Amino acid sequence: MKNSKIIIIILCLFFTDFLASQNLRQKEVTVIEGFNPKVPDVVKIKEIAVVYDTVSDNKSQTYNFIKKSFSVNYDLKPIKFAKVKRSSIDSKYNFKEIHAGIGSHNSVLMAIHYNVANQTNHLNFSIDHYGNDYKIDQKLAGYSFSLFNSIYSSKLNKHLITASLFHERQSHYSYGHIYPLSSNYGLVFEDDVSLNKYIYSKFHVNVMKADFSKKSLNYNINFFVSDLNNFAQNRLHLDIKLDKPVNNVPFSLDFAFDNYSFYNNISLECDNCFQDKVDINLLPKINFNSFELGLLFDYIHEKNKNVLNVFPEISYEKELVVDISSINLGVSKDKYVNTYKRLSQLNPYIHSEYIQFPDNIGIQPFFQDLRFTQSKDFFFNVSNVVGDNEILTGNFIYGFIENMPYFVKNHKLINTTDPLVNRFLVDYDDVWRMGAHLKYENNLLEFIELKFVVDYNYYSTNFFQFVEMEDSFYLDHIPRIKSSLELTSNLRNKIKMGVVLNYIGKRKAKDYASTACEGNGLEYYETVNLPHKFLLDIYLEYNYNKSIGTFFNFKNITNSRSESWIYYKNIGFNALFGLSYSF
Repeated sequence: MKNSKIIIIILCLFFTDFLASQNLRQKEVTVIEGFNPKVPDVVKIKEIAVVYDTVSDNKSQTYNFIKKSFSVNYDLKPIKFAKVKRSSIDSKYNFKEIHAGIGSHNSVLMAIHYNVANQTNHLNFSIDHYGNDYKIDQKLAGYSFSLFNSIYSSKLNKHLITASLFHERQSHYSYGHIYPLSSNYGLVFEDDVSLNKYIYSKFHVNVMKADFSKKSLNYNINFFVSDLNNFAQNRLHLDIKLDKPVNNVPFSLDFAFDNYSFYNNISLECDNCFQDKVDINLLPKINFNSFELGLLFDYIHEKNKNVLNVFPEISYEKELVVDISSINLGVSKDKYVNTYKRLSQLNPYIHSEYIQFPDNIGIQPFFQDLRFTQSKDFFFNVSNVVGDNEILTGNFIYGFIENMPYFVKNHKLINTTDPLVNRFLVDYDDVWRMGAHLKYENNLLEFIELKFVVDYNYYSTNFFQFVEMEDSFYLDHIPRIKSSLELTSNLRNKIKMGVVLNYIGKRKAKDYASTACEGNGLEYYETVNLPHKFLLDIYLEYNYNKSIGTFFNFKNITNSRSESWIYYKNIGFNALFGLSYSF
């Protein structure tokens, strides 16, 4: 016990000595500002609001734009093709559809559409048929249309390859006869005499490079063979387009080759009907800044005739306001051959080959004069975004057309003094054209769209004479004004409807009375005025679900019976009702 107390006393003395021996620094605290608590003064809130006039304040701001273009010494890699999920492909691109309908004038519609696709291949084919059977002024005026179309496309490495086969058959009754089928000459015509048939087939192959790099050579190759009317016409076409920048300047080259062969009914003598036509075009173009300059070399080979034409093509494009307003102007040249296919699309009542009349008359050939038509024009285009989803575009054109095609009533005789079948022959004239085109589009609401288009064309045989044409010069069946107004609505793809109003202005045509006058071979005719036409169409589509739907088409609501071609009246009001099934 005593020993423990002695030990504790010794430890206390040791720690006391240790603490006393440390050198501790002294710190001084200075108070800079003392704390004086205060109560803030009470300010009375104003009960009456104070109004400040800010109208006179200057809120204008000044901006300085620096226009500077930056150049880089590298190119971005082209974006790869988007990969679409298999489920999306199956729902959007794999479908089968069947449409069937019946209507007035014994109308029948049948259509089958089949489409299948994956990430590299796409196959589509369709079969369509429409026909009706009716009479106008006790004359057969029915119409039949059949179409088969198949398309196959595939992506192979860096190439897109597309092949298609197209076959079309059309039949029209030439009901615009002056005399009934049982004529004053004791001749009784069969129905086949007034039936005009057109058959057209086309096989087409397209090869396109799928690498869109700016420095690489891009090309687009088109090749097709087509014929019409049981080998009445054959066309062989090859077109190669090349694009590649040279010293960072875009350069393109377009080469086109066409061979037209006409060899129907060779046993019949026709000096100008069976000669081949060869057309070769070479068009190099260079594009820098807003200008595109090209030089067209056009070589035409016909029977005992070789022609080489050289024509400059110039185009200037300027964006006045970015993404709002732009203009495009320049000079260009266009050329095509008036084939049976092209002419039949314009007028289904032309002579396609010949007419087989009764034995006492025999075969009467009516070959069309198939010429080259070419135009050299100055054009001015303007596009302007008026507002949200509202676009206005316009076009003005002025130029010269060589061999402008139009259709005249057939006035050639068949062992009689009057024509018995009213069909048309193509005729040509060299004219100056002044035209304007206006198009207005507006999405009024999210589900309503408005589209208005108007075309105006004025033709004259003189360069500046566009005021004395009313009575002195006109082209048969060609109006000055054509326009269309279309209003469509789509309610969640459940109900679709549309109203289309077409207007065709007044036209003139020659009605030949005879081809001979007292044996001197002079032709005389009288001018027939064809009135303007308003055609109102309404269509309605209702989809009950994704598989079943129905549709209604009402044509010519106003029941207009005015003539489309001389002695050819409109069908009048007609309706079509049908069902559709998708799976």
